[in-house]
Amino acid sequence: MIDISVIMSIYNGESYLKKSIDSILSQTYQNFEFIIINDGSTDNTKNILNDYRNYERIKVIDQDNIGLTKSLNKGIHLAKGKYIARMDCDDISFKKRLEAQKKFLDKNKDCAVVGTYYKEINGVGEIISKIKYKDIYNYDHIKEKLVKGNIISHSSVMFRKDLIIKEGLYDENIPYGQDYDLWVRLAKNYRINIIPKCLHYYRKTKNNISNKKRKKQLYYAVLSQFKAIRYFGKPIDFYYLLKNIIKLIIV
Repeated sequence: MIDISVIMSIYNGESYLKKSIDSILSQTYQNFEFIIINDGSTDNTKNILNDYRNYERIKVIDQDNIGLTKSLNKGIHLAKGKYIARMDCDDISFKKRLEAQKKFLDKNKDCAVVGTYYKEINGVGEIISKIKYKDIYNYDHIKEKLVKGNIISHSSVMFRKDLIIKEGLYDENIPYGQDYDLWVRLAKNYRINIIPKCLHYYRKTKNNISNKKRKKQLYYAVLSQFKAIRYFGKPIDFYYLLKNIIKLIIV
């Protein structure tokens, strides 16, 4: 029986794809399947994936482009594991990432989603910054942070499949920032945590969706902020809200 399903959706992600896939294959915890969705790529992605199609743990799906949100929901429905780990095609997971997150979810039955601390790297793998948060085990603190913005790296998370399905999966009306919306909806009813260890490299380049689609990302981020304020009954943090609105206007 498979414990973990790792889901990756790719659209023209040839540059760092091999390093990303290999970081999952080299995990210390090995009872996983790896669902890789090639979402209509037109670069060399398909040829790179051909080298992995015969791996026992890997399932490659080629499809016409339908976008990240719908592709992730498709992957969740196909997943056999009770836990689902996200992975992006340009990021890198530390070897003990899956092991640490599975142990955490096994121990904390009331937790729906667990992310990790992470390090931002540039295109050549140099560390730009280390992302850490204080008091992250405090559930109220998590909700306060979510009112200000998305504090969880999408590609670092592991979550419970049954709860994600129960809460309606990713909202397919949200093409960008779909993770922030999902964390807010989940945090309304369940605990969310971040393991206070760096277990993930997030690659930050000009080709990231968050940069290429910055205005749309900011638009959906503001909507999620309003949703968090409404759900959690927290006072409006005007500084962060206005900061995003101003960015939205001038970008």
